[in-house]
Amino acid sequence: MRPTPVRESLGSGEEGGHAPQIRTFTGADQEWVAKTAGRALAGPNPDRGAPLLHLTFHRADEQDLPVREILVVGTTLEDFEDGALADLLDRARAYREPEKREPARQKGRKGGL
Repeated sequence: MRPTPVRESLGSGEEGGHAPQIRTFTGADQEWVAKTAGRALAGPNPDRGAPLLHLTFHRADEQDLPVREILVVGTTLEDFEDGALADLLDRARAYREPEKREPARQKGRKGGL
């Protein structure tokens, strides 16, 4: 059984009253757009843990096409200055479309009650 990808455990940027955030910055000698694509908390209850953001990076002239992505600790895009976003862009991996996965099957009990 494969572990659940982190991306699948993140809520969309719109959940919990959070609209996706968008920020323009300069990195790698061109204009980029950073967008929040998901949010989550990493940690066991009752400690809610560290807030995580799934960020996607888009070229400014192609804002509907994500190019790179990264998972970072933070609550909003405002947590990051433009230079920090440029550094994250450098560290980000190439964007991959989420895989379509079937729900895990429950193993049935053997024997009777």
